[in-house]
Amino acid sequence: MEAERSGRIDVLFQAALRRPPHERWAFLQEACSDDPALLTEVESLLASHEQAGDFLVEPALVTAGAVSESLAGRRIGPYQMLDEIGQGGIGVVYSAIRADRG
Repeated sequence: MEAERSGRIDVLFQAALRRPPHERWAFLQEACSDDPALLTEVESLLASHEQAGDFLVEPALVTAGAVSESLAGRRIGPYQMLDEIGQGGIGVVYSAIRADRG
């Protein structure tokens, strides 16, 4: 039953996102008329989505302009990359310090 409810929440959330923001409330009111808790859940997801903005829409390395070269010694945002400490199937791990403090 929980998986079914989660699926319904996701379907409504995605459907609301496809609508212009000014149409979402009316859509959700109609779609959730029989379930106020469902309405609250989907509205909460939409609010979080809007608050997040474009956070992690694009990978950080793309945003930083990095390609396949090492990032050791480079600065990304407030962080100074020190050393590569590992790598695997989904990325490279670096030790870093916060360069904008002190």
